[in-house]
Amino acid sequence: HLTPEQISSAARTSKQFHRMTDQHNLAAQSLWETKFKLHFPHLYPAENAKPKVNWIERFKAVYKDEYLQLSPDR
Repeated sequence: HLTPEQISSAARTSKQFHRMTDQHNLAAQSLWETKFKLHFPHLYPAENAKPKVNWIERFKAVYKDEYLQLSPDR
């Protein structure tokens, strides 16, 4: 599984990958929805119930809240 940082890096180096990860692209939304389900299954049902979820933005926000605050020695 790629981290958001790795996906962002790959998107900068490949036009095709960039199109696949663009937030305005339906396929990209599907990719981020799938990643959200895998990483945050406890939050997915509530998010999925909302209308017009921007999965890229939700993933980034929740990732920041849940993963980036973990200390390296945990």
